[in-house]
Amino acid sequence: MDSKQEKVTLQDIRRAMPKKYFECNTLTSISYFLVNLALSLVLLLVAIYYFESLSSPFFEIAWLSYFFLQGKCFWGLFLLGHDCGHKAFSKNRLINDGVGLLVHSFLLLPYEQWKFTHRNHHRYCGHIDKDEGYGPVRESSKVSRKASALLALSGFAYWCYLVGISRHGINHYSYTDPLFKSRKSKMKISLLAVMCMFLFLAVLSFQYGVVNVLLYYVIPLQVYSYYFIIITFLQHNDEKLVWHSDKEWTPLKGSLTTIDRNISWWNIFCHHINLHQVHHFYPSIPHYRLAPATKVFRKKLPLLVNTASEATLVSYAKNLWNYTFVGKVKSNQHSFSYHSAKYSSLESNVISESSHNFKS
Repeated sequence: MDSKQEKVTLQDIRRAMPKKYFECNTLTSISYFLVNLALSLVLLLVAIYYFESLSSPFFEIAWLSYFFLQGKCFWGLFLLGHDCGHKAFSKNRLINDGVGLLVHSFLLLPYEQWKFTHRNHHRYCGHIDKDEGYGPVRESSKVSRKASALLALSGFAYWCYLVGISRHGINHYSYTDPLFKSRKSKMKISLLAVMCMFLFLAVLSFQYGVVNVLLYYVIPLQVYSYYFIIITFLQHNDEKLVWHSDKEWTPLKGSLTTIDRNISWWNIFCHHINLHQVHHFYPSIPHYRLAPATKVFRKKLPLLVNTASEATLVSYAKNLWNYTFVGKVKSNQHSFSYHSAKYSSLESNVISESSHNFKS
């Protein structure tokens, strides 16, 4: 942040936003939920009643398309449940928690546990040592960046994170974790709901066969997990972003460790979650108000804007490489960016080679 950015406060950003952008409408939210649910149901019915009549190669193309699109529908459902966790779906707490519990349980994700750890991510966003998400790690950390990258590429990172194989080791399928001690009763309800979903899947497998459950549900769920990892990673990783420790970190600086990305037609399934800067400033803004709120933010506070327009997979590959090979933070370092680490490393190599050549 330069000197002009340092003078801006979260209150300044709040004052720049019309009050209407902070208002959620239950009927509007439910309409998005029903449309997303309808898209998912239509895909399922088409797969059940139409795919068997197709011949090769259309049969294979149809199934690959189903996995791709149904995974996106699952991602869209998650994002609506994500709004529930931020109280941005409805003003009514019971509606927020009811829809959130339903959606998260369908995706085998304990609602209350996720809501709690995700709030910690918002609370400590951009903090080198306390953030829940992907980011640079201390050189003394037990976290292996190469192993994390391999898990991300193989599709297991999401599930490892949920069971506590992560930088903070929080098991989302537990209600005894010290982090959850204040909400044990709600945690138990979330776990019971997920167990009911597992039981339902077991019944379906017995009734219709394991292969059908894999095709219609499990593989799309795995595709959803890829979307989850790729998109959330790109929301918080870029060469221009700066991470901080306790000595340098502030809530505003933390919220600025986010970046808006252009995801084109994907947004029909992504509910504007690509507009991530404003979401981190004020997570209670409903997803359908993020676009106009972002326009106001970019117009009134241009010095704070972080955007990227490169292709999603290209950006993912580049930033995952940076995370893996550059994302090491020294124990005495209070701020970090991939850009500075990358080019300081290059400069050191040049100096080292020059010194070697001079001695030779």
